[in-house]
Amino acid sequence: MLIECSCHVFAVIRQLLERFQKTASRSVHLDLGNKRFTQRHFPDLVTVKEGSKSAYRRCYVCSHSKQKPTKRKETKYMCRECDVGLCPAPCFKIYHEENHF
Repeated sequence: MLIECSCHVFAVIRQLLERFQKTASRSVHLDLGNKRFTQRHFPDLVTVKEGSKSAYRRCYVCSHSKQKPTKRKETKYMCRECDVGLCPAPCFKIYHEENHF
């Protein structure tokens, strides 16, 4: 009886995980792997998308840094290769040289 119950519990847990599995909609930094460390990337201006009023993006380093409080910082600059918004200094360099920031 205990074995049947635990099998049922595992089956329910597996179904819940499959149903509510979180998928990353924009995890560019994960897909790039080591490319951001080995290839040469240059800062570029963010282009205005259709239907958008301004050409700003959220700085990835400022909003994901563990060293300073998380804050939302808008920037006009991005890495076109990584498709990520980055402040020109020091965030652009940090993003492309450090694994954890």
